Amino acid sequence: MQEQQLTALYTNIVPAAKITILNAQKWSKRLETRILPALQRALRVKCDVRVVLSHLCIDSVGTTLAPTPEIPHAVGTLLVSLPSMHQGGELTFTNGTDVLELTASQQVVQLFASFNNITSAPITSGCRVALVYALVCDPEAWVPPPTRDDVIEALAAIAQDPPHDIQRIARAVHVVVAYPETLSFQHLKRIDKTLVDVLVATGGYDISLVDFQETSPPTPDVYGGYDLEDDWWGEDPYFEYEVQYENCVTRIESLADIPFAVTSGVQNKGADLFLSDDASANGSECPATAILFWPKRCRVVIAGPSRAVPLLKEAIRNGQITDLFGLSLHDFVLGTLTAFDVAASAINDNDAVELGHLLLQYNDVEVLERFLRNTLPLSTWRSDGAAECLHESLETFGWPALLPAVEAFLARVAKKYNGTRAICRLLASLAGLSTEPEALCPPLNQPFAGEFLKACWQAALMEPCFKPGDAPTEHSILLDWYFDTGLPTRPGDNYLGQWLPPPVLLIVDSFLYARRVGSHSALTAAPSPWHQLKYLPKALLAVIPLQPSLHQAPYVAAIKTALTVQSKHGHLSACEIAALLQYMEVVGGFDATLLSTCRACSRPITDILSAILMFVQHAPLSTATGAFVTSFLLDFAPTLQHPRRDSYGKSPTSSVADLLSALVIVSSKAARKCAAEWRSALPGTLDATRDELWPLVKELRRQVSDARFRELLVYLASECRAAFVGGGALAPLPAFTDYAFTDIEIDAAHCGECADFRCFLRTGCDTVMTIDMSLCLEIECAVQRHPQQLELERDYEGGLDYFILRKRTQPGMASTDAAEAHSRREDVHLTPKPSEPKKGKKRPGALMEQNQEKKTTEHQAIDFYQKASPPRSSGVEIAHSATGVEDHVKAIELISMAIAVRPGHARYFLARGNSLRAINEFEAAISDFDMAISLDDKCPTYYASRGTCFRKLGRAADALEDFTLAIEYDTKRGTHYFNRALVLYDINHYELAISDFTKALDDASGGPRTEFRALHSRGNCYRRLGLFDKCVDDMMQAIKLEPRNSTVYNSLAQCYMEYHDVESAIKHFSTAITLLDSNPAYYNNRGQAYFEKGHEYDRMALADFHLAIKLDGKDAQAYY
Repeated sequence: MQEQQLTALYTNIVPAAKITILNAQKWSKRLETRILPALQRALRVKCDVRVVLSHLCIDSVGTTLAPTPEIPHAVGTLLVSLPSMHQGGELTFTNGTDVLELTASQQVVQLFASFNNITSAPITSGCRVALVYALVCDPEAWVPPPTRDDVIEALAAIAQDPPHDIQRIARAVHVVVAYPETLSFQHLKRIDKTLVDVLVATGGYDISLVDFQETSPPTPDVYGGYDLEDDWWGEDPYFEYEVQYENCVTRIESLADIPFAVTSGVQNKGADLFLSDDASANGSECPATAILFWPKRCRVVIAGPSRAVPLLKEAIRNGQITDLFGLSLHDFVLGTLTAFDVAASAINDNDAVELGHLLLQYNDVEVLERFLRNTLPLSTWRSDGAAECLHESLETFGWPALLPAVEAFLARVAKKYNGTRAICRLLASLAGLSTEPEALCPPLNQPFAGEFLKACWQAALMEPCFKPGDAPTEHSILLDWYFDTGLPTRPGDNYLGQWLPPPVLLIVDSFLYARRVGSHSALTAAPSPWHQLKYLPKALLAVIPLQPSLHQAPYVAAIKTALTVQSKHGHLSACEIAALLQYMEVVGGFDATLLSTCRACSRPITDILSAILMFVQHAPLSTATGAFVTSFLLDFAPTLQHPRRDSYGKSPTSSVADLLSALVIVSSKAARKCAAEWRSALPGTLDATRDELWPLVKELRRQVSDARFRELLVYLASECRAAFVGGGALAPLPAFTDYAFTDIEIDAAHCGECADFRCFLRTGCDTVMTIDMSLCLEIECAVQRHPQQLELERDYEGGLDYFILRKRTQPGMASTDAAEAHSRREDVHLTPKPSEPKKGKKRPGALMEQNQEKKTTEHQAIDFYQKASPPRSSGVEIAHSATGVEDHVKAIELISMAIAVRPGHARYFLARGNSLRAINEFEAAISDFDMAISLDDKCPTYYASRGTCFRKLGRAADALEDFTLAIEYDTKRGTHYFNRALVLYDINHYELAISDFTKALDDASGGPRTEFRALHSRGNCYRRLGLFDKCVDDMMQAIKLEPRNSTVYNSLAQCYMEYHDVESAIKHFSTAITLLDSNPAYYNNRGQAYFEKGHEYDRMALADFHLAIKLDGKDAQAYY
């Protein structure tokens, strides 16, 4: 009835003034407290919105559902559809090209709110009544909601220039399907389908549905607890663990064809950003399923640089542009640049340089500028080729076109730990101040190149991290000379050079640039006097041959001042002290005070002796300097006399050898006198002769080819021989039988372990025996039968079980220390001990077969040995595995049979000795090599093989003697030099080791494996000497030979760590971990690197230390 009355009075619209609402106050309160807050949340409106009644609409058609235009600041519509009987009248909401149709209910009140246009279809029967409210907002606070077209345009703009750090974007969805193993876009909700439709409309995105990885339920840790805040749930029978997910894609279903390299790149990775509020990529709750999309331009980034570079190479060099992930060549190039920038910490510098050369062929200056600004690496090592790439870029496009990009490049490099050094070396190379092989690249030969270098130096000086005074090098010193002295005299390198004389030109440059004429960057803002003493002398020594006219006075004054105020807490290495002494000798500043100060800077104090030895070996000394050195060494000598020991309780034999070696070079008479005084202070006991005199003779014996050392060596060797003879060393040692347990029975024929155990029981001075891997039951039973005499302990190390057997000391027996001392005396006793043949189990019928097939057995033994032991440069080195050991045991048995038939064949003893060495029976192997040498004392292989065993036993002097003999008999064989270099490395004689490693590399017969080991080992020697440039060069060459060897990456990273380039160290430690993730040392090393970077990286450091401890719980360094 009311509807009919309204219809009679009004056609379609009843004005607000004519409307009265019963319970208006209650309705208004409901609008304000319930409807408006819900409306704002639904429409995502952040500003306050009010409602104003516009009219009552009857039988609405067209736009009569919109508020009347008289209402100011109306931004939308609230439609209250009242219950009414009608047919038709569908409501249409239009947003750009997006249309939504809804039908009002006839039974209940419904609310429709929208910022879009609302129209209605005709009412076909009945009558519909609706209240129309205007949504009103403050015009200054109102931000119109985007239309669908606005969203498409904005998303398309993002797709054209996507951010580097946010590429894969996800929106959590809830998919309910009958078959959960199938992902389908058809089951998405309308709002999610709308997002997909908008993304498709842009044409710039890859869209997929993904599942995320389900996390495993908590499990008890080693202490019985759970990694949860409340761990009582494990005992609650009603507890149900809630499934959680982590941000890692396990399954992907693409909406359209996406290259496989891209979808596989998404697998096992997560989203960079979640659009919903209840999930994020940072570790909070993650959904089970989500829409995952990314700009198509990010395809290259997702696939990764390793897949992109080969395709780009084919595209640029060969024109193969059909397989570029569906991108144009230009977009693919930009994507590759982004991929390198995103994965910068994991990118090998050589790969980045290769990309640079490809971009040069692409010949797009804007792309190359971006590469220089963001991607090109730079280090102080020439091997990566970055400087050559930059030089080629400058030659191709000219320095004026690339100057802004190069300035940005230098600003980026300056922030690296080694950035200052790298920039100085690069600019010195471009200026032509460095010579081969120190130059990183050829000089820049272009008009006004000096202006380019001045601008580059200015860009570097503007960076707070650029501090040439922290660790000055020859390059920063040369650049100062270049800007003050060399460049002003070259008119073609300066804009004003042809009009202004050099003095005036320098005044103009001082006005234009931050650098001042006559300033010394190497002396500016040095952190401490220690830094100047550590770096300046070495740098200046490198400068002098390149620029002899360099004014030295400022640098000499700085060094003398630093020596005066040197902090007692700082110390210098032997190499650094040697450089300081050498420089002061060159500039005429060497005196006794310098030596005393250097002694105070040495830690340990004996490093001064190594430094002096390096100093006197370098070049002939003046008479005055020789006198200073002689006096200092003679004053120092009494501190090394017996019973002086170092902090580890060991005799300072190497220090005495250094002191005497230095004295021999400067004054042979003083050396002879000093040696006599040291000898007179030494006790006349055999122990003193064995422990101190004889090791000194062996140490100095390496200098036997130097005539200056012969008199000293003859004296010391004579004293040593007289002490041994006079002390009765040739007489047989008394028997030591305290620990010979003859009452414990064991069947030696049972197995090899039992035979070794029986020998251990019968040997009177052996107190400890170690058995690897498994323990024979017979031995375990014997220990249980004799608990008063034997004890057994089980331990675990290096991934293997091992057992330790100990003999218990009985009343009246000597101590275990006495037994150990006796055993040591037997090892060094001059009288050869007859070796008892080992008892073993003979194979039945062995003698009959031996007599019938003598020649067959010989060949069988040698053939089996060759098959079981592939030839290598240093002999047989079989890995410790059950199969390898069994092979060598079988080989030893067969070769022993061959020796019984033909005992005069030296090669049989060599073969058996190598098999014994492969199973770590070094003493027995030495005996076989002795027999081989006695039969043929001219064969270098026998000496080399025995030398390897001596090295394994720690007998360095004997090993050096054997390897030297091998070299004398075969001077061209590189492996002999390599093996001798290993021994020299073991005893810290790095310069001699480098010489031998270099000779080994000269011989290509050792093969790539020996070449790799020689480069790796020589690089480690350079690192020990502080020659980091050469160390990195060797390591990079080694990587080229074996790019999958984790050890060399670890060594390279350690070099970067010592060079304070922590970022590069982390990158190479990470590569080592990628190649071998089971080595705890790699995690520990990378953790140390993260720790060095600062507190913000503490969590990453702790994570690595935790992994190191998990892999090796006995690593004390990781706990520390």
